[in-house]
This record gives sequence, C-alpha cells and structure tokens, in this order.
Amino acid sequence: MQLLPDVIDARFLIVQGLGVFGFLLSITAMQWLKPRHTILQQAFSSLVFVAHFALLGHPYVAALAGMSSMRDFCSAFIDDKRKQRVVLCFYLLVIYVSAGFYARELSDWFGVLGTTAITASQFFRDRFYLFRGLNFTHQASWTVVYILTQSYFMIIMSVFLVASNAIGVIRFMRLGRSENQIEQ
Repeated sequence: MQLLPDVIDARFLIVQGLGVFGFLLSITAMQWLKPRHTILQQAFSSLVFVAHFALLGHPYVAALAGMSSMRDFCSAFIDDKRKQRVVLCFYLLVIYVSAGFYARELSDWFGVLGTTAITASQFFRDRFYLFRGLNFTHQASWTVVYILTQSYFMIIMSVFLVASNAIGVIRFMRLGRSENQIEQ
C-alpha cells in the first residue's frame, strides 16, 4: 500500500476535503448533550461520508455510511423505544446480510464492527456513559477503516473526534448530572 499518491491533484483534495467536512460534523456532534441531537448530526455527516468513500473506491464502506444515515434519521425521530429497537435490529440484520454478500476488504469488516457499536449505542440513549463508550468503540473501529482506505485527513481528524467525545463526557460529569437526568 502506497502511503501517499504520486500526484496530489484537485480530485484528491476534493475527496479528502469531503472527509474533513464530514468529520467536522461528527466532531461537533459530540458536543450535543442530548443524544437525539448527536444522532441527527451524525446522520448528516454519514451522508457526506457516502460521497467520500465512494470517490475513494470503497463502495461497501460508502454503502455502510448511507445505511447508517438512514438508521440515524429513523432512530432519532422514533420516541417509542420498542419501535426504535425494531428499526435498529432490522438495520443490523441488513448490515450483516449485506456484509455476507459484499464485504471483501478488511476495511469493510472494521466498518461493520464500528457500525454495530454505534447502532448498539442507540439502544442505550438513556444511559449516557454506555452510549458514549459505544461511540468510542465506533470511533476506534472507523479509525482503522480510515487507515486502510487511505483517508488521510480523517485519520488525523479521528484523534479530534475521540477527544471531542471525551470532552463531552467530562462536560456531562462537571454538570453533576446522573444518567437518569438525560434529555433525549
């Protein structure tokens, strides 16, 4: 695997720029203290990642991002926990079935792992620390995806995303809130 392309042209900069924009959306999403707001902003960042990974030549990772966006939009607006769990379980089923047919690269499988973690986090929106811990698992898995797909700026930005998540947790702790005081 070549570390950097031979030529850094406008296409390279646009593709990497899309990744940076999507990641900025993800980083700032971690500052929302209401899980619903975090999830909605992550849905928009996933849409940007669809274009980014498709242009990098990783169609299954791009598809994971697209399916994640749809999952997040659905999950954020469903207040009934039972219905939300049905949607999330259906989503996981779709991810695993599609992975069985289309996942070929190691980056695809790390994407599935990270996507599973972030989906599981939505089962625990009312348990702040578990929600954010599963977000950390998602972030670590997708950092591996960024390395394997040569998404250069996103590798760097992932450090900031983990830090932003940690800052959000610290802010929550400093407010002295307990997990049963979370606003959805």
